[in-house]
This record gives sequence, structure tokens and C-alpha cells, in this order.
Amino acid sequence: MKNYSLLLFPFFFSILFQDRILKEQVVGHDINAITIYLNSAEIHRKAEVNIPKGKSDIILKGISSRMKNEGMKIRLSDGVRVYAVNAEDNPGAVRESKDWNYATAQLARLEEEKGLLDISEKTIYSELDYWEANMKIGGDRGATFSELDQGAKYFTDKVQSLEAKLYSIKEQKAELDQRIFEWDNKLEQFTLEAEKRSKQIRITILSDQAVTADLDVRYLVSHAVWSPYYSLRATDKSQPIILDYQAQIYNDTGNDWDNKPITLAILDPSEDVSQPRLDAWVLDNGYGTANQEGKLSDAKGRYYGKSDASQQFNVLQVDDLSTRFEIKDKHFIPSDATPHMIDVTSYTKEADYYTLSIPKVKDGAFLIARIKDWESLGLLDGPMNLYYKEAYQGVSRLDTRQVSDTLDISLGKENSYTITRRKESSMSSKKLLGSTIKEVLTYEIIVRNNKNQTAEIEVRDQLPVSTDKNVEVRPLVISGAKVDVLSGQLTWNIKLEANESRRIPFKFSVKYPKGKRGLLKYNSREIISPRYF
Repeated sequence: MKNYSLLLFPFFFSILFQDRILKEQVVGHDINAITIYLNSAEIHRKAEVNIPKGKSDIILKGISSRMKNEGMKIRLSDGVRVYAVNAEDNPGAVRESKDWNYATAQLARLEEEKGLLDISEKTIYSELDYWEANMKIGGDRGATFSELDQGAKYFTDKVQSLEAKLYSIKEQKAELDQRIFEWDNKLEQFTLEAEKRSKQIRITILSDQAVTADLDVRYLVSHAVWSPYYSLRATDKSQPIILDYQAQIYNDTGNDWDNKPITLAILDPSEDVSQPRLDAWVLDNGYGTANQEGKLSDAKGRYYGKSDASQQFNVLQVDDLSTRFEIKDKHFIPSDATPHMIDVTSYTKEADYYTLSIPKVKDGAFLIARIKDWESLGLLDGPMNLYYKEAYQGVSRLDTRQVSDTLDISLGKENSYTITRRKESSMSSKKLLGSTIKEVLTYEIIVRNNKNQTAEIEVRDQLPVSTDKNVEVRPLVISGAKVDVLSGQLTWNIKLEANESRRIPFKFSVKYPKGKRGLLKYNSREIISPRYF
């Protein structure tokens, strides 16, 4: 009986092993849709699965190694129960790659061809050595002139033939070496690409009966983002503007997105399914900073994540936007780590136009389009191509961090004005009064309308703002400017007749303790000039 047990044990082990193999299946699947966020992307895959009765494993291979551990969602139809889900490495991912196997086969074939040429080359060298070692004609009796001529000609023809074959072989080997080099590079590239798809998802399921079920899998990946890009077109001040909303999409996940539905989302994806909690909204002046360990913290020292020291980030202000853009057209977005531009949507908006000059910051005047009701457009900070009257004006930047309910966008310089700003040194002074210093600063702005018609322009400058009770700022002359007390901004709205010039003087004083010398920093610019001598 004991001997029978020993014989039956391998048999039962074989049955169990075969049962395990039968209940583990690799399932074919495809990307169904992609939702791209500002810092990651959600991949939606679908598959049809033949599920056996009982407990079994479904394996999805070719998943991006950029896959995040959190945020995975699995759904199976027909009442099939998901027992466990695990994302794991697939050690055979490289060898399972069709491109990698094809490149390996090509390299093996080329190496074999080169090996045969090496054999032919060695054979020819041996034959040349043989002929050189047996050049003697006629033996001991010597040879006639006729025999010498015939022998020399035969020897020459033979050697030339062998040398020609040798030359051809060397050319073929050089060509093979180049092709081997190219396929080596391709093999390295295919290896890297396969390593980017080296994850697999193992789903353990339970089913009361054998069924064919639909499988939906959603998961998050890094190295996939989108960023906004705009083109603004204005034809005339009486016409609405057209704002083309575009997106640059970056995909380095290892999986190409081949004409699949794409959704662009602004709100960050939820990385866990725990209950959300609304913390107190405390107003302070703190900004997030990174400590030495690479963790990000706010002004109170609370950590809220890790940063990669080798990674550069674009920080976008999103203002609690939850906008989503369903892209109507299908696009091929390869995994090539290169930004690809697509059209998102286009807005036609009414705009008011005005001319603005801030000579303290930039010379000249600028034409500004003021757009109302822009908050619902889902706009983010980003670069913007400007076109005015079909002429390209250059690249500006859309700044959505404006506090007003209108969005002001510069359309470029308005060259019909001449504007200068200068400090009146003769009317400025600096005096020591006991323990305090009093400075009086006088500036003058001159605006000239070069048009042959009446025009209006808004001119801005500023007074310094003090947050120290020991520092006193007093406006002395403001020439009718509108004053923003909080920011110190001075605004003049000026109407000028044709070719009229207007002088705008303004004057203020600053009194501060003498221990604060150098408190006032005057407007100055640095220009970097290349050195050639």
C-alpha cells in the first residue's frame, strides 16, 4: 500500500499543476480610452474573457511600467467576483516583444552571414599562402622562357582572382558590420520600449459558472501629461476675438495611443477611495517648499508628498477647476516622449479694447483686449500665439491669475504713441532729519498721440507701499490719478487730440529711520552684453 501511495503522489501533483495552468490565462486586451490629467493619465482597457467555473487568474500583459500602484479600478460583468488584484513585474516582457525577437533574429542571421564570410576570407588567405610557397617552376632541371611566361601569367591571374574575391568579401563584411550596428541600436531601443511595458495585472476571480464576461480595467500612469497652448486672433476692434484652445500631449508610458478617444481633465485624479475631508481654510502667506528629503510641505510644515530631485515641474494655478474636454477627433499619440499638439476647442468672445502704457516696466503702449465672463472657459496659464489683423505678433502668455472678472490680453505694441518717463533730479531731494531720512522723488511721464485723430490711453505707475509703521509714504502731486490704496497703483485715463502731447508729473515723499538706508530701490534694468574683447 505504501508503494501505491508513492506512485499516486506524482499523479495527483500533476493533476493539481495542470489545473493551476488551466485556470491561469493571459487575456488579450486593448486601450479603449485615455483621460489625461495635468500630472498623469488614466488608461481604460477592455477585454472579453472566457471565465471557467471556480477560482482562476486573469493576466493582462504589456502594461506600462509607469503604472501607479494607486487608483486602479476593475469591473467584470455577469456577476463575476473579483477576489484579488495585483500589479506585478513581468520578467519575460522583453523576450515576449515581437520587435525584440525580430531584431534578435536579424542580428543572428547577419552574424551567421559574417561568420561564413570569415571562413571564406581565411580560405582565400590560405590559398594565397599556398601559391606563394609553390612558385618554383620546372623543378631541378630549370624552366624555359616560354614556361616561365606561362607560369607567371597563370600565377598572376590566380592571385588577382583571389585578391578580387578577398576585396569583395571585405566590402560585404563592412556592409554587414554597418547593418549589425544598426540592428544593435534597434535592439537596444526595442529593449527599452519593452521594459516600459514590463508590468502585468493579475486578477484573481471567482465565478459560480463558466461564463464569457466583459472586463473593464482603469489605472493611472505617470510620464503622461498635457499642457495648454493658445492662439488668439483679433481682426478688428469692432469684431469679437477667436481664442483657439490647444493642448500639448506628452506620452512616455511605453504604450502608443492609436486613435483612441482622449479626454483632457484639469482636476487631479483621486489617488485613493477614502472618504474626503474638508480641512479648515486658513489664510496665510505661506507657500509650499521642499525640504532636504524632497518632501513638499506648506507654511506650517505639513508634508503632502515627495518630489523627485531630477524632475522639473510646471506649477499651474487651477482654481478648483473640474473642467473636462472630450476631444472629438481621434489622434495617434505615440510613446516617443515628444509633445504632440492637438486642437481642444475654440471660443468666440466679445471683447473691449483699450490702450495701456506702464513706462516704468516697458517702453511704449500696448493694445489690450478685455474679455468678460472668461471663468467658465476652463483656461489655464500657458503660452499663447498672438495674431492681430492676420499678422503674427509673437508669443505672449495667458495669465489667469487676475483678480477681476475680466481677462486682459495684450495684442502687441501700439506704435502710434510716444511715451517717456524720467526722474526730475532737480525736484528730488534727500534730507537727514534727526534719526530719520526723508526722500522726495519727482517723476514725469510725457505721452504723445501720433495719430491724426483723437485717441484715449490708460497710463499706470505706482507709489511705494509701506507695511512698516516707522516708514511713511505721502503722495504730494498725483496729477488727478486714480489711486489704489492697497497696491499703490496710479492710473491716468487720458484723452488726447491728434498729435497732442500731455505731461504727467507725480511726486511723493518717503520718511524712514536712518537705520534703513537703501530702503528705496529705484527702477533700474540689467542688460547682459556679450564680451568679445
